[in-house]
Amino acid sequence: MKYPTSSASLWAKPLATPASNPVAPIRRANHWRSGSTLVEMVITVGLLVSVLVPLVGLLTMGMETSLKAGVNTIGSRITNQLMGELQQADWQDLDGWNGRTMYFDDQGLAMPDSTLDRAAAFMAQVYISTPGVNLATHNANANNATQRKVTTVVSPANGERSIKLLADTLSALEAGKATPTTVRVGHGLVTKTGKDI
Repeated sequence: MKYPTSSASLWAKPLATPASNPVAPIRRANHWRSGSTLVEMVITVGLLVSVLVPLVGLLTMGMETSLKAGVNTIGSRITNQLMGELQQADWQDLDGWNGRTMYFDDQGLAMPDSTLDRAAAFMAQVYISTPGVNLATHNANANNATQRKVTTVVSPANGERSIKLLADTLSALEAGKATPTTVRVGHGLVTKTGKDI
């Protein structure tokens, strides 16, 4: 039997089996090279983890920043709306606003009591001081009995967590400490204009 001499003819003609010709070359399939080794898998997983973990961290940070921006934007709208309502309220009715909790949708519009079963996006509380605000002018002991300090606190509505967040914010304000970053705090003065006399 003649053996082919070129590689083209090697593939073109069938090879003899080892049983019929012990000198014939045996072609084995390289099945062991078609898969991947454990080392290759460990390196691949390591690369994926080293890329995905920072991306997840960036995603989380982006979501926090978006939440803070939403609270600041919508919180400013809610604070302005509440300050406008307080300026229009009768002077003797202001005590009824103190400690009041109100709910707002994702656009900053007040939700009527009949729709509170829907999920509110924001909740706000109003705190009003007693009459007699000290403006620290030339006479620091003089209190202005026709003005009251108003503090509004707006946070995302998350049930019990929001109530605790509002309470923590009020405690921080009273202690002169920094407030949580996910809460919008607004300060203002309500002045007695004499329109209700």
